[in-house]
Amino acid sequence: TLELQINPLPLANPVITDYALCDYNNPGDEEEVFTLDTKTLEITNGQTGVTVTYYATQTDAQNQTNGLPNSYTNTSNPQQIWINISDNVTGCNTV
Repeated sequence: TLELQINPLPLANPVITDYALCDYNNPGDEEEVFTLDTKTLEITNGQTGVTVTYYATQTDAQNQTNGLPNSYTNTSNPQQIWINISDNVTGCNTV
């Protein structure tokens, strides 16, 4: 026999607030160091057993390549960051 099983996708919070910092370090350069994992709790929206990773492009997020470091200096202002939320057991993921 063969059993087919569908695993649920982990879903990010549908409304993620912007992450804004003041331009204290070298005022006027519009660059600051963001601690990306401070948004993880909001993104997971109470889900457990998931991992959130951050990416500069949608393609990187989909392929899970070139992840951003947790302490990330923005490269433009504003800048859109892509996330991948992955179930730690099944590997199912959503961008």
